[in-house]
Amino acid sequence: MAIQSYLVYAKPGERDQVTTQLRGLPFAEVSPAEHHDVVILVTETHGKADAELLESQLSGITGIDGFALVAGYSDELIAAEEN
Repeated sequence: MAIQSYLVYAKPGERDQVTTQLRGLPFAEVSPAEHHDVVILVTETHGKADAELLESQLSGITGIDGFALVAGYSDELIAAEEN
């Protein structure tokens, strides 16, 4: 399992539309900013392939100007560090 947090930057005036589309993603929590065109997205994926698919989906959403991974947790990375 991997948990990742993103800042999603919406194009000016597109925050609500982007928020609606992000809420359609599975295993995602969405929190739009009140006064800026930014949305916080927290996701839970299962493996690298799911994470890559998620980022591909983000890239395809119209209204998104860009996004940045700001934090991540992965069971696999933790296990590798412990060994």
